[in-house]
Amino acid sequence: MGRYLPEDSQVLALMELLVFIFVAPANLSTIGVYFVDMFSTHLQLLQRTVVVVIAVVALGATGMAQAFLLYTPDEYLEKRTSDPFLPIGEAVGDFVDLYPNLGAWTLLFVKDGVQRKVKCKDIWGFNYKGVLFRINSEGPIPVRLMTEAEVCYYENGFAHLKMQRDDTEWAGFELGHGSYLSRNIKGPIVPAQFKEGDEKSMSGIFRKEHSDLEPLFSCIGAGAEMDHTRQCVVDFEAGLEVQKLAREKE
Repeated sequence: MGRYLPEDSQVLALMELLVFIFVAPANLSTIGVYFVDMFSTHLQLLQRTVVVVIAVVALGATGMAQAFLLYTPDEYLEKRTSDPFLPIGEAVGDFVDLYPNLGAWTLLFVKDGVQRKVKCKDIWGFNYKGVLFRINSEGPIPVRLMTEAEVCYYENGFAHLKMQRDDTEWAGFELGHGSYLSRNIKGPIVPAQFKEGDEKSMSGIFRKEHSDLEPLFSCIGAGAEMDHTRQCVVDFEAGLEVQKLAREKE
């Protein structure tokens, strides 16, 4: 079973590249991990810089407790703003459960006392409490979008749905992988597992098709440790921003 860090620590760990780059530009050559206590302050910083779009900025009880179905990525991309709670898609009430039904993973929602069952294979994704979940073809099952920049980074949907629904800081999972990647918000999602010599799995094919991301793949490796994978994503995106800033100064 996998286990997650507290919800706020997850978001801050993935935001730290922006916090450090824009708060301490004089030290760009020594990027490290800087955790902060004032979440709202750095959320504002993120919105101002608009360097990385974070689709995950809600904590627990803040915001509406509703879910919205999304049938296509364009439906989401055309209407989204910096407000993660903006209602986009078909309102289906509150999330209740994710369970197998006749061989298909099914989402259960309740709206005005009426249950609504939705097969994961029938939708592109959904927004729940300001958090975007995409449906991964493997399963198909939901995965939670954590960051969107040069790559999109996701984590296990089972665990994150439990944390969102129950307003808890910890959750485990028994199905799926801990971490996933895609090249963009529309692209295929693959497990963040990049073993040397693997050219046949979905992850191996993805690695071959996106050779410009090799530093990230090499860092992640087999992807056995989720904390390590998160840090690899943060460091990779931060490195790209350093290069971008250096080019702008030339």
